[in-house]
Amino acid sequence: MNGYDYTMTPQPLIDITDEHGTPTGQRTTIDDANNKGLWHRTAHVVIYTPDKQVLVQKRSDSIIRYPGFLDMSLGGVMHAGEAPEQTLQRRASEELGLTIDPDQLKFISSTKYNHPVPSYGKHVRVILMNYILEIPTTKVTLRYLETEVSWAGFIDWDLADTLTTKGTVKNLGKLIPRYAYYQQLLTAARTSSEETKHSLQK
Repeated sequence: MNGYDYTMTPQPLIDITDEHGTPTGQRTTIDDANNKGLWHRTAHVVIYTPDKQVLVQKRSDSIIRYPGFLDMSLGGVMHAGEAPEQTLQRRASEELGLTIDPDQLKFISSTKYNHPVPSYGKHVRVILMNYILEIPTTKVTLRYLETEVSWAGFIDWDLADTLTTKGTVKNLGKLIPRYAYYQQLLTAARTSSEETKHSLQK
């Protein structure tokens, strides 16, 4: 889960929400929201292909949360006035130089993340808007945002399953320990992929 770049200058404004994700009308910066423990929204997507490959990225060693860990989702904080789909389109371009069609995003669920970070004097409270996206092929050119991403590529679903159950794969790395979260989105991706195949066969 990306987008918490506390060093970004100048910081964009974001919409503050209540604990259910409804905007309160207040706007502030990401830093201010996390310093005060204010609820706000993020959007994240798991990207996969019809041949059972999942996009994975390794977080930069300089990022605050989980440096050097693997992440199966792409996304970040929603800027003020943005729809989740707009956020994901922007973040895909920023993080990986990837162009995605927001109309092809499939909403899966919303979840809450409420986590104090005392070592930095912050309390992150976010409503996560969770999506999946099937793209036609792994043959895409990726360009990393080095402040957030050190590597990105595709792995097969079996390897993704190993990561979400064991938390680590030799020569690949450790996954951010939100295994149930990733499992939910991978299951949704599998189901959607099978539904797409069946509809094409009719």
